[in-house]
Amino acid sequence: MIARRSFTKLGTLRGRTAKLAVTFEQQQPLEGGQYAEVLAHALAKLGSGLVSLLSHPQLALQLQQLDLTGTVILEPEEAGPGPAPAAALASLFQGLRLRQLSLAGPLLPHLQPLAQHLTQLRLEDCKLLSLSPLAQLQVLTVCRRLHGLHVLLQALPRLHTLQLPGMCICEQQLDALLAATQLTSIQLASIRELTSSRADLPCSWQRLELLQNIAYSTVTCLPLHGLTQPLVLGGLYVGVGAASDAEVAAAVQHLAGTCKAPVIITNLHLNACSAADVTALAPACRACTHLKFIFGSMKPSLEFWRQLVQLMPTVQQRDI
Repeated sequence: MIARRSFTKLGTLRGRTAKLAVTFEQQQPLEGGQYAEVLAHALAKLGSGLVSLLSHPQLALQLQQLDLTGTVILEPEEAGPGPAPAAALASLFQGLRLRQLSLAGPLLPHLQPLAQHLTQLRLEDCKLLSLSPLAQLQVLTVCRRLHGLHVLLQALPRLHTLQLPGMCICEQQLDALLAATQLTSIQLASIRELTSSRADLPCSWQRLELLQNIAYSTVTCLPLHGLTQPLVLGGLYVGVGAASDAEVAAAVQHLAGTCKAPVIITNLHLNACSAADVTALAPACRACTHLKFIFGSMKPSLEFWRQLVQLMPTVQQRDI
C-alpha cells in the first residue's frame, strides 16, 4: 500500500509523507470482505494519523513489514488536542507484531512494543539512543554515524548482521566489533588509523563489505581468515612509494592467501607500482572494474595488457 505526497499525523505530531509502504503477511487467508474492510480502513485513516491507520485489529495482527523511510515525523507547530508527543511516540507501535521496520527522521518512536517480534531494523537519519529492549533483533542498519557501538552490541545478543554504510571506524570500534562474537556479517564505509594488526585474532565474521577506499596496509591488519563469502571492497589503494618490496608482497599474500574467500574490488588505485606489482595483485582483483595508476614511471607494454585482460577480465576503465 503506497500513499504519495500526503501528510501523516501522530497524535499532536505531524509527518510529511512522500511514500508509505505497508506489507502484511496473511497467516490465514482473508475473505474478500475482510480484505476490503482492511483496505478501506487503511485508506480512510491515511490522513488522520499513523496510530489510527495501524489500529485495525486484523492489520495489527498480520502486518509484518512497515517502511516509513518516506515519512518524516515533525514537532507540532502549536499545541493542540490529543496526547503529548512523547505519549504518541510511545504508543505508535502498540499491539503490532512487526518483523521488519524502516524509519527515517530525527524522532525515533518507542520500540518496546516490538521487542518480541522485530528481527530487522533500518534507521535513516534517526537519533539512536538505545535499542536495549530489542533482544530478538538480528539485522540492524544505521545510515548515520553511530556512537556507543560497544554498549549497543552488548544489548543485542542475537544480532548477526550489522550495516553501517556511512561509518568509517578506527581501532576502538574495530575491537568492539571483534568482541561481539554474535556478528557474522559486517558492512562499513571503511576502516582507518590502525596502529597494530588484528589479522591473527579470533573472528566470527563470515562476510565483510567496505564501501569506500581502504589502504592495503590496513587490509593486512584485518582478520580475514574466517570469511566464507566474498570480501567486498569499494576501493583498494596500493601505494608502493616508500614501502619495501617485502611489504607489498605481504599485502598480496594476505589477500590471495590468508583470505580464502573471493575478493571483489570495484576500484583499484596503484601508486608508483610496477607491471610486476600489478601482475602479483591481479589474482586477488579478478572482479575489479576500475584500474587507476597514480604516478610512477610504468609504461605498460602490449604483452602487459594481454596479461591484464586474462588476469582481470572485468576491468572496464583504465586510467594511466
